[in-house]
This record gives sequence, C-alpha cells and structure tokens, in this order.
Amino acid sequence: MSAKKSDFGLIIKLLVALAIGAFLGRMANVEVMDAVASVKYALGQIIFYAVPLVIVGFITPAIARLGQNASKMLLTAVAIAYLSSVGAAAFSAASGYAIIPHLSVPTEVSGLVDLPKPSFVLDIPPLMSVMSALVTALLLGLAVSWTKAEIINKALAELEAIMTSVVTRVIIPILPFFIAGTFCGLAYEGFNNAGASREPMIVLLNDNGMSITPNVGAISRYLAQARLRPRYLDFKLRYRTLTAKSGFGQKLYALTHKIKERMRRSLLGTTLFENLGFTYLGPVDGHDVSKIETLLRTAAALREPVLIHLITRKGKGYEPAEKTPQDFHGIGRFDPDTGMPAVSAAPTFSDIFGQELCRMAASDQTVCAITAAMQHGTGLDPFASDFPARFFDVGIAEGHAVCMAAGLAKQGMKPVAALYSTFLQRAYDMLLHDVALQQLHVVLAVDRCGIVGEDGETHQGMFDVGYLRQVPGLKIFSPASFAELREDLHAALYACTGPAAIRYPRGGEGSYTAAAAGTLLREGYSCTVICYGTMINAVLAAADTLQAAGYRPEILKLRTISPVDWASIEASARKTRRVFVLEETSDRECLADEIFAHLIEGGIPAVFRKRNLGRRFVPHGAPAALLAAAGLDADSITTMMQEELSR
Repeated sequence: MSAKKSDFGLIIKLLVALAIGAFLGRMANVEVMDAVASVKYALGQIIFYAVPLVIVGFITPAIARLGQNASKMLLTAVAIAYLSSVGAAAFSAASGYAIIPHLSVPTEVSGLVDLPKPSFVLDIPPLMSVMSALVTALLLGLAVSWTKAEIINKALAELEAIMTSVVTRVIIPILPFFIAGTFCGLAYEGFNNAGASREPMIVLLNDNGMSITPNVGAISRYLAQARLRPRYLDFKLRYRTLTAKSGFGQKLYALTHKIKERMRRSLLGTTLFENLGFTYLGPVDGHDVSKIETLLRTAAALREPVLIHLITRKGKGYEPAEKTPQDFHGIGRFDPDTGMPAVSAAPTFSDIFGQELCRMAASDQTVCAITAAMQHGTGLDPFASDFPARFFDVGIAEGHAVCMAAGLAKQGMKPVAALYSTFLQRAYDMLLHDVALQQLHVVLAVDRCGIVGEDGETHQGMFDVGYLRQVPGLKIFSPASFAELREDLHAALYACTGPAAIRYPRGGEGSYTAAAAGTLLREGYSCTVICYGTMINAVLAAADTLQAAGYRPEILKLRTISPVDWASIEASARKTRRVFVLEETSDRECLADEIFAHLIEGGIPAVFRKRNLGRRFVPHGAPAALLAAAGLDADSITTMMQEELSR
C-alpha cells in the first residue's frame, strides 16, 4: 500500500512540475531561462550518468535469477520489443502524414527563438552508452545463469540494492525539477515562436529625412490616411475576430482580405515593411503626440507585428536647428539665441581635406568623392556643390561606399571615400576582398581617428590602426598637421598605385604645423620616443620639459604606419637602448607590439615601454580629459618618462 502511495505521489509531483514548468516558460524572460537552462543541464547530466548504471544494476540480477530458461525468455522478450518498436514507428508515421498537413506549422525556422545556452556547464560523461549498458547487462546476466556463479549472484543482488538506493534517494528527488526545467524550455520556445514571427510587436520608425519608397498621387495619400483612422482599424479588428469563430468565416476573411490587398497594392504598391510581415501604419506626423498615442493603442489591439512610420523634423521647435540640421548633429557650445558657435570655428582636418580635394578635382576630371550620409561631417560640402556629377552620397551604407569606390577605380577614376573611423569597420570585408585583393587604387579618407570626445563611445576612432594594418598592400598615412594632410592626399592619389588610407583626427591641428619631413624629428640620446599623428603635440611638449631637466629624448614621428620606417627605428633603438611608443589607439594590435617584436627579433637589446588607450571602450567626455585619463597628455607622458629615465 505504501509503495502504491509512493508511486502515486511521484506521479502527482511530476504533473505539478510539468504545470509549473509550462507556466514559467510562458512568463519567463531570457535571464530567467538562462538560469533554468543551467539547472536543467546540471540535473540532466546527473540523470544521464546514472541511467547506464541503473540498467546494469537492475537488469543483470533479474536475468541471473531466471535460471535455465533465461535464454528462451530473453529471446522472446527481444522479439516482442523489436516488433513493438516497428509497430510504434509505423503508427507514428501514419499519424504524422494524417495530422501534420492540417496543422499550422511554420515552414521557415530562421528567426525562431531558441532556448538560451547554459551559463554554467557541468559535464559528467556516462561510463558507457545506454546500448552498451543493455548488452553488458544481457551478457553478464546470461553468463551468471549459465555458470551458476553464486558469489557473483550475491554481488549482483547487493548491486541491485545499491542502485535502488541511488534511484530512491537521488534520481527520484531531482526528477521533478528536471521535468519542470524541460517543459519550461518547451513552453518558452513554443510560445515565443508561435505563429512564426507573428508575435505582437510595435516598431516606431523615426523618419527625419532618410529615403523610404514614397506613395504617389492623391488617391494614395487618401487611402493611406484612411487606413490610419481608428474607426477603420477597429472595424478591421472586429471583423477578423468575428470571422475567426468558424471555418466558413475564416475562408470568408481570407477571400475578402486577398481582394482588399490586391486593390490596395494596385493603387498604393507595397512597402518593404509589409513584405517583411509588418502591418504598416503611416506616414504620420511624429510631432503630434495625441495622434501617436491613438495609433499606439490601436497597434497594441491588433496583436500582430506593426510598424508605425513617424515623420519628424530634426531640430523641431528650434529655428536655427531646423534651418541647418547638419550643423547640430554634433555640436559644441553655441549661443542659444542665434544658434551660432560660442567661439569662431577654427579650421579642422575635415575642412582642409575637403578644400584640398576640391583643388585637385578642379584640375583632374578623374577625382571623385564618396561618403555615407556624412557629407557635412567629412568636409565634402564644397565638393558636392562644385562637382555634383562626381560626388556620391550612398546613405548609411559604408560597405556600399567602399565597394562603389572599387568599381569606380576599376573604370579608371580616382575615388576618395571619406568615412568615419568607427564606421569604416562596417566595410572591412569590402576593403579586403573588393579593394585590397584586387590592388585597386582607392583612397580612404579616415576621419575622426583617435579620441573623438563628446560624440560618445560609439564614435571613438580607436580601432582603425589595428584593423587597417592587417590589410595587405594598404599604405596608411597618419598626418600630424594640415600641411602634412595636403601632402599625404596628393601622395595617396598620385604616388600610390594600390589602395591607400589617410587617417586624421576630429578638430584642428596643434602646435605642430610643419610639412612632411623625415622620421627623425629631434635627435637625442636619453631614449627613443615613437609616435604618429597629432600625438606629436603632447610628445614635443613632454620632450621640452624633459630637456629642461637634463634629458635629451630622440623623437621619431612616423608619417606612415604601414609600411613602417624600420631603418630609422632600428638605428635610434641601438643608440638609446630605451624605446617608448605612444599611440592614440586600442592596445589590441597596436603598432608598439610590432615594433618591440621587430627589435627583439633583430637582436637589439632595449627597454620597451608603451602607452595607449588600453583594452577597453573609451567613454564619452572631453578629448583633453580622456587623453589625461589614458595617460597620453603631456604631463602624464613627462612623468612616465622621468620615472623610467631616473632608474
């Protein structure tokens, strides 16, 4: 009686676990499911480890106890088991062919939600597979019954008692939790994938000027507005609910919906979003709060994917920003009454680049410019105005910009693709395969390199040194002044035959304003200081302070970081035996590591020190403050070098 009660109690526990798991899977988020998956995995490992042991521990002594009839009884049992398996498979196949075609089962699996991977993994491999355990149990049990091995028989009886204890004290207590985790995962996947991407969601598209295929004509505008009216949407919802109650109603709705869609598409066409499965509502004034609230309530009631297309205006409500929105994309201090900068804007590297490119394009009809929705930011406004036929803005598609540049170069043009450093990352594949592999003469104007500052951590140009230097055949210039930028642009366009990149920072030049010269900028003997780009300004300031303290650092400024002037670096390192490399870039794949490796491989003994932006994302902040935090300002560099030189 107690055994029956125990069995009944286990069944109740399993049913309760099943219900709890299904409920939790319906309500849980990704974080909860991550924990559930980890627990389920650990419990499953314990259970699956024990299964072969349970098979051997229970089946072997049972077969041994059969005695002389063991062989015949096992043969009969195996035959019955095989026939039942074949029958079950045939029944399952027949049921599948009869039932599944009438079910609403998604045919596409892309985009379906999967159960999160366990964050905690406890691998406990079983001693043998289940089939190996079955064969072992059969052979061992038969052998014991044939030989009448009494000692082994007693040992098998004790093994059976041991495995009974394992099952009752370990497996059965954790089984409900494993079942709950299993059904939790099934419910999570099932409910999240119900309807194959027809999960209710609302997407708000803020359209402040980007290109979206327009609907044309008065009828189009009228019908688009009509579709937004709450009465129409409410009627649509009620009609759908009513017709869904019967098979005939569903067919009627399908027919009327098909007729309506064909009429609408013939007059309005389709949008990209409708082709992706969204109900498209719009366009609507994105500044009309009451209308947006009404649409949100309506969209929520539809219980399906809905995209609301909002038309907004950059700088709405502030006249200076409305007139020149491009000037307020990334701003510093300005007069709120006039919208003008608080101080007169000094020329920037972007300005100088745009001006010089215009001068070159005036005398060379093959020079053209490409950008990715950054005409103003990259200094190409004058070029777009003076040479509209040779200016191409491809929108927010950096990969397309680089690939287009490759095509233009193939046709004999001299394309210059002006892109932000942080966004050029999106075109890395095109740079490798479409430009570098073909050795096409494409010039990349890599704007906003190094610390960008107030634009935020997504805009810090801290990775281009690492990824650009990996591209075979790519010559990389790093000008430190406006004069060098002009010379490097000419060299890239007329002295290079393959791909070239010119990387320069946001903002203006510093105290260093010289034209391009040799690598050795200042002779010395105390140490070798290597840098490139505008980092030279902080290095020169630090060198002046050190010289006043009696030290004579030798300064090398690299005009190109690929290829590198190894001869100058080797000669200086042999002389000073102390090498400092300062870079406004990420520590990953920094130039310093290659320099140190090169000198070590060349057998040049020296003390090596490097300083850069580290292995982290640089946060939002003023450039001066961020450089100081990274130890790349003049004071920090001075302190570091003094400490090293005083040893």
